[in-house]
Amino acid sequence: MNPTTGRNQRVIVFGLIDDRSRLIPYLEGGFGETEQRFLTVLYQAMARRGIVRKLLLDNHASFSGYDLRLLCARLGIHLVHSRPGDAPSKGKIERVWRTLRGQLIERLDLERVTTIDEFNLRLWTWVESEYHHQPHSSLSGRTPLEVWESDAAQIRWVEDHQQLEQNFYGEVERFVRNDSTVQWRAAFYEVPPYLRRQRVRLRYALLDSTRVSVLDGGTEIPVRRVRPVDNAHRSRAAASTTRLAGDTPQTGLNAAELILARAAGIGLKGGGDE
Repeated sequence: MNPTTGRNQRVIVFGLIDDRSRLIPYLEGGFGETEQRFLTVLYQAMARRGIVRKLLLDNHASFSGYDLRLLCARLGIHLVHSRPGDAPSKGKIERVWRTLRGQLIERLDLERVTTIDEFNLRLWTWVESEYHHQPHSSLSGRTPLEVWESDAAQIRWVEDHQQLEQNFYGEVERFVRNDSTVQWRAAFYEVPPYLRRQRVRLRYALLDSTRVSVLDGGTEIPVRRVRPVDNAHRSRAAASTTRLAGDTPQTGLNAAELILARAAGIGLKGGGDE
């Protein structure tokens, strides 16, 4: 059941495999096929198993958005999309999906697995305790974990996880309207009134579409989506540009907590509106 909607919904599994070893850096079940969900999986895969050098994906909209291209450019990842109808290029990942269905999904007891957390717990138990330790004929009888560890010296390990998180932010320029709002991806956000009729830079988290800030010089100011009812009773007087010392907002992306909260279907304090 999707805790957000309160209704039963089909679970979609996003995952990645290492082409050489068949090791699964990360996979996760969730609701919906969006670019943000795939970026969450990609972040976890790189945090656990290193930054990839080449990423081969199909042409689904989840794998071809602006944010993904921006991230790959920043991290020096060669992004490649398979051509339509090129089944052999996806043969290895398709084999993983068949194995996953046969060994786990088709054997699930749906009376005991009723939440996405319970599903993902069984998913990762299978990956770490079964799949990674199964000998593969295509690997000369070795396991994915053995092949992966034999080439560990070639991996681009993440040395600074905080810096990796910072790469999962994007920036865009927008014009502030007379009512102190800016539009970003079909939503309106309120900015300080003194920025009216000016071009500003918005900073947004790739892993959480509700985390949006406006950059004003060296200050990052979190903004929220417009609430039309509240705004009808709000004064539009321009605020003073003077700031008190120590009032700089504290911002930052705690990717692990965001992912955990999303899986558990709860919101984080200080987050934006859904």
